[in-house]
Amino acid sequence: MGRFAVLALSVLLPLLASAQTVKSEVVWDDFKAHLRAGTITADRIRPYYPQLHAPAMEFLAAFRRNSRSEDWNAKPEFHRVDDQLHAIISLTGADGKKVPYCFSLLVKNGAWCFQHVESIFIRLDRIGPLPAVQFPDVTEAQKAWMRDERRATEQVRVFNLLARDKGRDFALRLFQDGAGEVVKKLLTHKEYLRGGWKKWAC
Repeated sequence: MGRFAVLALSVLLPLLASAQTVKSEVVWDDFKAHLRAGTITADRIRPYYPQLHAPAMEFLAAFRRNSRSEDWNAKPEFHRVDDQLHAIISLTGADGKKVPYCFSLLVKNGAWCFQHVESIFIRLDRIGPLPAVQFPDVTEAQKAWMRDERRATEQVRVFNLLARDKGRDFALRLFQDGAGEVVKKLLTHKEYLRGGWKKWAC
């Protein structure tokens, strides 16, 4: 590679990186504007699994209702992976506490589609040089939520098996007392659901 090529790359690479950053901001600002206005249509939702399409719409509606307007003024941390744009930003929840969320958008031909949002994630970009011997931990509250999520998912799976073999009424009677009451509420009260994964599991 000649000196001119090296010099050209040294000039162009920072410009290309800067352009990608600007593009990410433009995509995010447009997504944010549609989210806050409630104008994200069903065709702009592309979840990892088709079953999560409706829960994804409800998640976005919940963010519009619960988050504070000033939260959206913060500049997210952007990460690009192929056609995905990941934006990490802290938002205030219904309980008044700020939680970091990672919004994943699929960007193709200049147009974006919402793909996923996650509040429990491990920052593999912060583990240091490989091979790694330690990984960043999550909070105790997040661990408790993950355990509850797994437990409730297992209960719903058992309910579905019983409902298929013995009937829905039999399954509801079995789960009507104690911890099983959670399953009954999950299946009969839509507002009780705290996450789209539970709707998918049902």
